[in-house]
Amino acid sequence: MSRSSRIHPEGTPWSRREFLRTGGLAALAAGCGVRAGADPRPEIVQTAGGTYDAVVVGGGIAGLTAAFYLSGLKIRVLEREAGPGGRIRGGGGARGEMARATYIGRPYGALKEIIEKLGLEPWEIRAPLEAVFRDDQILYGPDGLAQLLSERSSAADFERFRSEVLADAVAYQDIPELDFTLPAARLDDVTAGRWFADRKWPPVFAEYYDTAARGRFGASLDDLSALALIPEMAFGLGGGTGDVAAPGAASGAFTFDGGLTALTSALAGWLGDVFQPRSRVIRVSKPDIDYRVEYADSSGKIKSLRAKFVILAIPAAEALAVDSGVLKAEARRLLDTVAYSSSAAVALATKESLFGRAFQLALQDGGAAVSLRDTSWLAGAREPAGVVGQSGTLVVQTAPAKLGEADWAGLMDDDLAKAAVRAVSRVFPGLPSQLAGRQVVRFARAYPVMSPGAFRRAARLNEVCDGRVLLAGDYMIYPDFEAAADSGDFAAEKVRELI
Repeated sequence: MSRSSRIHPEGTPWSRREFLRTGGLAALAAGCGVRAGADPRPEIVQTAGGTYDAVVVGGGIAGLTAAFYLSGLKIRVLEREAGPGGRIRGGGGARGEMARATYIGRPYGALKEIIEKLGLEPWEIRAPLEAVFRDDQILYGPDGLAQLLSERSSAADFERFRSEVLADAVAYQDIPELDFTLPAARLDDVTAGRWFADRKWPPVFAEYYDTAARGRFGASLDDLSALALIPEMAFGLGGGTGDVAAPGAASGAFTFDGGLTALTSALAGWLGDVFQPRSRVIRVSKPDIDYRVEYADSSGKIKSLRAKFVILAIPAAEALAVDSGVLKAEARRLLDTVAYSSSAAVALATKESLFGRAFQLALQDGGAAVSLRDTSWLAGAREPAGVVGQSGTLVVQTAPAKLGEADWAGLMDDDLAKAAVRAVSRVFPGLPSQLAGRQVVRFARAYPVMSPGAFRRAARLNEVCDGRVLLAGDYMIYPDFEAAADSGDFAAEKVRELI
């Protein structure tokens, strides 16, 4: 199975992994390709009872994408929550603000096809997308990052660092395309912390990227595979993105009104009665030639469906919990090695917009707070006049300094909120007087951690899950929204090949 080339016109910004996987650092050519042969059928079979062609467990983007590409077959999507979206599910309060603070790169592949089919219009967040805060100063975009790292080391150190990161990025490949015989694949065998130490970079480089890694992955440099960090570092250094430091320029980051939940909600709506919320799957078994999927409905009543294929588009631990021997032993063993990071989001409502000069800001607090996103900045992309004087919301993402840190897990919501206010007050001293409210949302399984060997594990999972029980989710490729969608596409393609 291979993906078609997806290359943008010259000068067009790239998403983090997209510009790497398609050779965007090496050459730019015309035409953003659509996967060959993809022609989703508009009719959804909604017949109840009998045997389903496929039952999809999980209504996040992976499960919804799988259902999209299985349209025309007799299918059902079972989702335990009241609505679609999985980890990015929206709602009121802090959860709604967290949903608004999510974004994707320029749509391509599976997501591009879905967005076009649904008639949605993603819009680009204006630049600068990212900023860093050090020594009471906010520095914007790749130029600001270059200034920080150069001043704390030397211009020569920074240029050598940037050159080596981009060189590694050129060789980057995604699962399932990654060739483990290539030298770049060896970066999956060491931690990102070891990568920094072995190449003898000045301490400021590891200090900054440890903060960035905790904000992006919920894990430190000592927890992550070096290969997992390469796309993130390359994107932040401006590789293949053009000048994203200029105010109002293209950022390469896209969202919808209401955040990415607008996409998952529209997709669930398009699926109609195929999408079945408030259906908590309990067990998947194989009593005979077909599979039985047992679930508890909204009233707690136990029901079951028969299916020729089952797609488990849920976190690894949940897939293990519902499995009754239908997964291969090797798949179970590999799933059991998938660790998840925990994180929390603290939404700080303010009487006036305090930031309004970039979308996200890296915070090196030494405690829990690691990044800040200003949802008021999104209004500026729709209303170029700006947001001065308007109320705002700052979403502060928090994560432990080390994976599985017991002290962090034991913090009460009020402790996390106070830590967030303390960290943001270093950037905006007037925050306490402007604070209008605060709420906390916790994520027990925020991201699957791409620890050393994670790419090999994902590649092997894709290989062994080739029967009639398939896996989908971001742990199958890479821990982001786009990769989760791709995994759903891959699972659906396997079903269509075998059915």
